[in-house]
Amino acid sequence: MIKVNNYFDDLILFDGARFYPPVMNGNVMRIQTENVSLSPNHPYNINNDEVVLQEAILIFDGITKSIRKIQEYIEGGKINTFTQPYEIIDISTIVSSSTSKIFEFDGILVSPFAHVDWYIEADSFTLEVLRRGNLK
Repeated sequence: MIKVNNYFDDLILFDGARFYPPVMNGNVMRIQTENVSLSPNHPYNINNDEVVLQEAILIFDGITKSIRKIQEYIEGGKINTFTQPYEIIDISTIVSSSTSKIFEFDGILVSPFAHVDWYIEADSFTLEVLRRGNLK
């Protein structure tokens, strides 16, 4: 298992990236993912070509806010048919730390099966690589 601190902006978190519901432990949020890509600038990307991670965990430490805008896919509907959007607030504290950073991304939420726009405020980010896939 490899952990890389920071470099959130060098992740590609759309185009099929899949996210599982978050797991909170104190002020740490862990989000299991599939099909997250690394840009050529990411330090774990040694080939300078887009790399897909089959399994990884996004870890946000010192989290003060996590809001998910959910639009569930309508089963049997036409392509890109969704329910009305709604929000899930995982955590929202009144006070954020002076070291908080904003992390925004979107992709596919596994449960419920939906498109998700995710907004997070946290002090730091770590990528935990569980299984690296092939080059795109």
